[in-house]
Amino acid sequence: MIVDYLKKNTSITDLKIVSTRIDDDRVIALAENLGGIASLQSFLLNCSDIGPKGLEALATVLQDAISLKSLYLSWLKVNIDYDKFLIIFACISPEEFCLNYSEIEKDGAKLLATGLKHSTSLQSLDLSYTEIGIDGIIAIAEALN
Repeated sequence: MIVDYLKKNTSITDLKIVSTRIDDDRVIALAENLGGIASLQSFLLNCSDIGPKGLEALATVLQDAISLKSLYLSWLKVNIDYDKFLIIFACISPEEFCLNYSEIEKDGAKLLATGLKHSTSLQSLDLSYTEIGIDGIIAIAEALN
């Protein structure tokens, strides 16, 4: 299991978990082991069934990931319970931040914009195939100015 591997390999720089139906319990276990990896530069997690507890665990750990440059959280099922985590993830301030194909709508985009106001290093933001609409686009554009 990947968690066992991460316990032994704390020098990993790139972690991609793709097309899995990883749930809260597994994400929490993963997050507990990500905390010991100071070298993590790129993290991709997509096609996941993460709930609020899993997102909270990830957000807490990734806030301290000082080497993190790329954060990809694609295909997330985002609803009102998840929206506060959009702010947290945006505040992590990666150079690349991807939420494509995630179920983010206008209100989620506005909350994401709140977090992006604090971003100091963002170079690429991918919100393709989301439902943020023109109001969400405007909120994000204003946050990035």
